[in-house]
Amino acid sequence: MESKPVVPLPCFFIGLAILLSLFIISCGTTATIPEPTTELADGYHYAELEPDEDGWIATLEIHVESGEILSVSFDEVQREGSDLVRRKSEDSEYAEQWAAASGGLNQFGVYPVIEQEFQRTGSPSISAISGATATIEKMKNLGDRVLDGLGAQVPLHDGLHRVELQPDNHDYPSALEVQVAAGRLLQVSYNGASDHAIANPADTSYSRIEARLKATANPNALAGISAPTRSVEDARALSAALFEH
Repeated sequence: MESKPVVPLPCFFIGLAILLSLFIISCGTTATIPEPTTELADGYHYAELEPDEDGWIATLEIHVESGEILSVSFDEVQREGSDLVRRKSEDSEYAEQWAAASGGLNQFGVYPVIEQEFQRTGSPSISAISGATATIEKMKNLGDRVLDGLGAQVPLHDGLHRVELQPDNHDYPSALEVQVAAGRLLQVSYNGASDHAIANPADTSYSRIEARLKATANPNALAGISAPTRSVEDARALSAALFEH
């Protein structure tokens, strides 16, 4: 008669524990995957590249709250002075040209993918996409700039600088204050009035304005920003007075 193998008691319990754990997992218990975190401060962060040979300016805006990236917005735009005249994200004609050259790929498919990957990983190391090499490179450069957090170079001496507009009908003066260190913008603080009343200083549109001015020191970078018109106009006038004197 064939003898049965003897299983040592400790090994039996170890094997049973493993089987039970596998059973529990198979019954629906799943591990929680933590949300990606970032060292960036809460608020909006922005970067843009120099215009390419066709005048397209690659831009990246990131919204952070409680250490998590809530949104990532990548686009390429064309400006004429302070006016935004074209966005690739809305340009069907450009999409047709890109698709014809790449075998069907265009910005409508590429932009959401690279935005989602950056938001998921918090890293500018975006995966390669055949037919979108130049766009991926732009995204990586912009991501590095945002994460570095370096402000634009400005022709101002180190320290605090402040400019104000005349008070509006509510006796509220819009003001822009910047801190400069080693010739770069370290901090930008904007406080202005809305179209019809005094704006809330905690309004997220202020953070978007501040982020763009810190990254570029260029009033024209405010073109197309989603914020009250009066706030943008005042910020543009103040930044022009401060950076273009």
